[in-house]
Amino acid sequence: MAVQSSDPVLFERIVRQLDDPVMLQGLDGQFEFVNGALSDYAGLSAEELIGADEFAFMDEETATTIAEIKSEVLEREEPIRYEVSPEFEGGKQAKADFSTFRYPYYDDEGDLAGTIAICRDVTDLKSREQELRERQRRTRRDRDRLELLNEVVRHDIRNDMQLVAGRAAMLEDHLDEAGLEHLHEVQRSTRKAIDLTETARDLTETLLRDEEPIRPVPLRARLHEEIDDLRSQHEGVDVAVDGEIPAIDVLADDMLGAVFHNLLHNAAVHNDADEPTVTVSADVVDDAATVSVADNGPGIPDRHKSEIFGKGEKGLDSDGTGLGLYLVEMLVDHYDGEVEVRDNEPTGAVFEVRLPTA
Repeated sequence: MAVQSSDPVLFERIVRQLDDPVMLQGLDGQFEFVNGALSDYAGLSAEELIGADEFAFMDEETATTIAEIKSEVLEREEPIRYEVSPEFEGGKQAKADFSTFRYPYYDDEGDLAGTIAICRDVTDLKSREQELRERQRRTRRDRDRLELLNEVVRHDIRNDMQLVAGRAAMLEDHLDEAGLEHLHEVQRSTRKAIDLTETARDLTETLLRDEEPIRPVPLRARLHEEIDDLRSQHEGVDVAVDGEIPAIDVLADDMLGAVFHNLLHNAAVHNDADEPTVTVSADVVDDAATVSVADNGPGIPDRHKSEIFGKGEKGLDSDGTGLGLYLVEMLVDHYDGEVEVRDNEPTGAVFEVRLPTA
């Protein structure tokens, strides 16, 4: 592409309206025409710039680079796109980043007469790109740290706690009634710690994973897996299923089990009833499946209901961390579902999860 002067008056009128610096330079590299935008950056009037070149107002290194590019355009008679970051001796700012197209320019006779350059200030764009790169760098660093934490939680801490649980079970036949009371407290705390490692594992995996596509997931199979897991880990809790779990698919992903796991274990761990009970039910209305997890524990005060799913929000006057319910809300929101809590009768709480059906 080349530029030829067919109507200098029209050309000048258009160029003077542009916010981008535009310049016409002869074969010697000196300015023959500049618009006001270039004058603003250079800190020199158009009259002062005519007959001068870039060395008059910017750092020598950048001016030398531009001079070499002008020579290359003239030699090849082809346009060149380039980026420079000149420092100005005057003008409206001390430094700027420019993306420039420089074209060969021909006179009315068709002879090569110089170059025309159109410059776009990309300083803000470059700054945003740098911020994005820095944000990505921090994200990669945080991801690496989170992966390390996940490995520690999944293997080291969990394995140690399972060893404690196993050794504690071996002590039951060697303790009197008073000792058994202390042992059972150790076992309860151990189960809580193991549950916490599972929640932390699920949370870190949720934060680390790439966006997983939503797909049909069998509700009945996934829910019964977690119910069986609860029964095996909390033998003192009566876990009941009210009615049949519908044999349908809901729109979720592989982390759906973590939703039910945390709701079920939350209902069991925080249940202080003499005969703790957790009741699970599910039904389908229109295009949504609702899973309810009810318990006969202490319930949740009204003042906590609106914030129970916040990160680290315990919600109960207990020693829990609240991470499990935070994970529940995060996942259900990802599935375009809803989760809420209400009072159970006569005591306790009911957590309801609504998920779109496939």
